[in-house]
Amino acid sequence: MSNQFPKLVHLVGAGAVIAASLISVSAHAQSTQKTLQQRRAAVEVQLQKEVRHVLVMQPFYSVFDNLEYKVEGDRVTLMGQVVKPVLKEDAAASVKAIEGVSAVDNQIE
Repeated sequence: MSNQFPKLVHLVGAGAVIAASLISVSAHAQSTQKTLQQRRAAVEVQLQKEVRHVLVMQPFYSVFDNLEYKVEGDRVTLMGQVVKPVLKEDAAASVKAIEGVSAVDNQIE
């Protein structure tokens, strides 16, 4: 029995080390996840600013046009109504050219 006790102590000690390591890895993973979410949110905010800028700078954009947009990750949905049909296509092409935009869903009427 005395020979098995040191082995048992080593096993219990090893189990505690493994448990502590798993807790540390879990905490690190949660921290990394939070950091990634913050970066995604910052990128999305930057995309929103760029999309707005590109839309208001359209040469055929007037007070009679209603341009709206929604940014979800790296995808942009364009909505609203325009007087001149060329503005619909120009707006979509300009937004597609923004770095970081992967897809544009043009629902402008």
